[in-house]
Amino acid sequence: MIDIRYHIASLIGIFLALALGILIGNTIVGDNLLVDEQKKMIDRLEDQFYVLRERETKLVEESQYKDQVIANYENYSQALLPPLVNDRLTGYKVAIPCL
Repeated sequence: MIDIRYHIASLIGIFLALALGILIGNTIVGDNLLVDEQKKMIDRLEDQFYVLRERETKLVEESQYKDQVIANYENYSQALLPPLVNDRLTGYKVAIPCL
């Protein structure tokens, strides 16, 4: 049979573990440590988000500038090519490969 002393000792151990768990849980939640850490983490994530947003904006502006430069070079070459090559191959036989 089960001795009453072991039964009482196991019940005391269970209640001590329960009290310790309540005490630790109350300390974490009661001092707002968890809430403060979550707020700090959210603030850091927001800061990183804003930095990434600024970097993206700069990259988009840079890409638009480069696209404009490329478009200007294309317009320049299209405007300059016909007067440069006009009548340059007169009298020559030229083969143009078809792709």
